[in-house]
Amino acid sequence: MVDASGGRFYYIERPEQIPDLLTSELGELLQVVARDACLALQLPKGVEAAPLNALATAAVTVGIQIRLGDLVSGQQLDVVVALKFPAGHTGDTVAVQFGLSDRTGALAAAPQALGWSYAADRAHKAQPREVIVDREVARLYAARARADALELNREGKYKEARAVLGKTARRIDAYAGGDAELKAIAEGLRGDGADYDRSMNAKDQKVRYFQSYSVSMNRMPDGKARK
Repeated sequence: MVDASGGRFYYIERPEQIPDLLTSELGELLQVVARDACLALQLPKGVEAAPLNALATAAVTVGIQIRLGDLVSGQQLDVVVALKFPAGHTGDTVAVQFGLSDRTGALAAAPQALGWSYAADRAHKAQPREVIVDREVARLYAARARADALELNREGKYKEARAVLGKTARRIDAYAGGDAELKAIAEGLRGDGADYDRSMNAKDQKVRYFQSYSVSMNRMPDGKARK
């Protein structure tokens, strides 16, 4: 209901949290600088795109539109988009155009194009990785894995829940290299395996769901906007 109406979802454990969260919500309403913000991707033929964040998308004539909702002053919102390119030949190039918009034109700016070149496997693997992107992707993969594992746990599929976490940890390990932060994300998934491999009480389920939700929506652990 929250996602459909553009509202916010919070897990409230103690009554004393309510005034603070209400104050935060009212403050955000007064600080909105862009309403119904959207990130539009103009995609060449054969290119597919989808956000890794838990953001709604809509197909448009030449690509997709990712709905960001209302943005407040000073808010930091990192949107990670996975792109899938069709087969090509070494040296071929392809560009995707990104554009921001909102209901009142506050984000009006010229679209920006990002380009990629096809390369042979050896040249591709020799390129340095963007570790900042890798870390954000890993956090989103981990949040998605925990959400999927929680659903399996609720169904009593404990071994399957633990397997989901382990599989995602191995996936992150595959490109972590020597980065301590990436290794910590993978290790955290493995460490959580035992918790998902048994029955959880309702409180633990709600806490874990809210944690995954906050990460996937690119908000603070308490659900507030990142600034």
